[in-house]
Amino acid sequence: MKFADLLMQNAAERGLKYVFGLPGSGFPMDAMEAGRKAGVEFVHVSHESSAAIIAAYYGAGLDTAGLAIGVKGVGAGNMAGGIANVFFERKPVVCVFEAGPTESNVDLVQVADHSAMFGSITKSYNALERSTVNDTLRDAIALATDGRSGPVVLDLPSDFDDGDCGELPVESPRYVEESPHSDSLERAQALIDKSNRPLVVVGTDVATTGARAELMTFVEAIGATVISNMDARGIFPESHPRCAGVMVGNYIPNTLEGELDDLCDLVVLVGADSLMTHVPWGFNMPAIELVSRPEYRTTVLEPEVRIDGSLSESLKALDGSKCKGVSIEEIDSAKQNVLKYFERPSEATFA
Repeated sequence: MKFADLLMQNAAERGLKYVFGLPGSGFPMDAMEAGRKAGVEFVHVSHESSAAIIAAYYGAGLDTAGLAIGVKGVGAGNMAGGIANVFFERKPVVCVFEAGPTESNVDLVQVADHSAMFGSITKSYNALERSTVNDTLRDAIALATDGRSGPVVLDLPSDFDDGDCGELPVESPRYVEESPHSDSLERAQALIDKSNRPLVVVGTDVATTGARAELMTFVEAIGATVISNMDARGIFPESHPRCAGVMVGNYIPNTLEGELDDLCDLVVLVGADSLMTHVPWGFNMPAIELVSRPEYRTTVLEPEVRIDGSLSESLKALDGSKCKGVSIEEIDSAKQNVLKYFERPSEATFA
């Protein structure tokens, strides 16, 4: 089958009923026709940036990569804003563009260096070749959805040999988590045993790796107060009495972080994503960071202990029996000390 058919039939097989873009001529038109045959509707958007964002959130809701399609040059440039948004929000999407010839030094209004354009805001960029197109599509979908999700860009060069591109790609095997090292666990345990008032920072990797139950057990065992990264809201229930709120990165007096910096003596970060902070780490206490994959950066530049590997296994291995813990009253007091600055005076009126 030709690439348009391969792309759209694969989309249908993955459960996508819609793809998004702003068509011009050439490949987007072929993709629209291939989608019609495969039962995948092409949704026209008003601007290419919207296509990337809508496709990414649509795909995330189906636990797969969304699909956005655009024309070369100007269309790709217009979609760059949406791709950047998706990159920072860690959402899965594959964006397919027409492109100029593989080897070209000609300046045209719709020819641009897509690899340079998207290099810092995608997980990967590839120009398609017919001999490897099946594998490239498979790997793009796998990479977009693997671990911390994100956008992947594929270029279809104008000199692409669109013959038989083979059958539908077979889904790539899922990442297998490593077990944490015992020496790291022992060093972390020593810090927990010395702590009286631990703080836990929850990241979204807790959910993506299936460690919610282990997190809850760990928090209650050590008597921690809990704050969540902005993208991890709801992973630890906000109605739980040990939930203090959301971490926004304001390490100054009269803020939640400021209150907790005074209250707590140890912070344990679990699956936290450094991309979800907008200022450098500012807590003045020892830090343990549980990281699901060795290639991920830590939020704390130099944590006292870094534990790589399965979050579930790490949380199960750490014991909280010697930790005094933070009382619910202390957590409530810290929250009220901040909330009082948001109270509306009784004499205030709405305009």
